Amino acid sequence: MNTFGTVARFVRRGMLAVVLLGAGACQASLVTLTFEGLSDLAKVGDFYDGGLDGAGQGPGPDDGIKFSSDAIALIASSAGGSGVFSGAPSGVGALFFLSGAGTTINVAAGFSNEFSLFYSAFAGGSFSIYDGLDGTGTLLGSETLAVTPNTSNQLNAWVEGIADFSGTAHSVVLSGVANRILFDNLSFDIGAADNSIPEPGSLPLVVTAAAVLGLAGQRRARALRS
Repeated sequence: MNTFGTVARFVRRGMLAVVLLGAGACQASLVTLTFEGLSDLAKVGDFYDGGLDGAGQGPGPDDGIKFSSDAIALIASSAGGSGVFSGAPSGVGALFFLSGAGTTINVAAGFSNEFSLFYSAFAGGSFSIYDGLDGTGTLLGSETLAVTPNTSNQLNAWVEGIADFSGTAHSVVLSGVANRILFDNLSFDIGAADNSIPEPGSLPLVVTAAAVLGLAGQRRARALRS
């Protein structure tokens, strides 16, 4: 993620929070899944829905998030696990899949505004955001995930992937080549739709970000002159 995109994202978040507070609306709650505290090679399952992972570890946080059966937790070998990776953004845990083309995450309460994650990959992948459960309904946003510059045959280079979208989503599909891509720090804005700052689907994201930054710059310039 380049510096311009990162700055635009934080400016947009600040503007959204101000608008929601002024309107008395319910703000979304930012939830980040770090995959710490799960068992090595266990199915994630209902761990983030207040339940247990596939090895009986838990209960985990009651975030209302469920994973399909092919989502597996992986612990780095440095912590006694099976994973040949290092440098994960939140510690020694990560998410991957061993078969098929991907895994699905359901959020019953819905999430809005944007979805982000960190990933490390020997082979590229993608994620897709849908307004229905189980990867159904309308595609709201997606992001392609390129191969990361790993060294020494180990997944150790982590890159952030972000997609902004309008409306309320209920599922994310993570795709890629089995056993060749890891995910960590999945972040959701749960519980409030983004109805305050419309983003026309026909405009590229860079145009929207530039407009937000331009408005912030104009306000700063007026403040300096006063």
